[in-house]
Amino acid sequence: MYLGNVDVGECSLECPYCQAQLWYEERSDKCKRLKQVDFSLCCQKGKAQLPLLKKPPQLLQKLLKGEDSTSHHFLHYIRSYNMMFSFTSIGAKIHSSINDGSGPPQFILSGQNYHRI
Repeated sequence: MYLGNVDVGECSLECPYCQAQLWYEERSDKCKRLKQVDFSLCCQKGKAQLPLLKKPPQLLQKLLKGEDSTSHHFLHYIRSYNMMFSFTSIGAKIHSSINDGSGPPQFILSGQNYHRI
């Protein structure tokens, strides 16, 4: 049954542990009486810690910041580029000999992995 569009408001809350941006409805404890809002979707309330992201290549930084002559075109069509690459399929050597039915299925890639468009 389609209920139409649902507005859940803005993504205005921040996880106190990892600073992820989250919606109020994504909180861990659904009790509305609590003043402190905790989240477990992002970092399990501070239990999981990810390393900081590496600095992107200089070309990508220029494209994203608008410092490159082609950045206007890139930023205007960034969603199209993202959708185009989302339709790629993976190509690799897939080993299935480990799947004998005694455990959960494994998907193992070896060698060079690449994308096919």
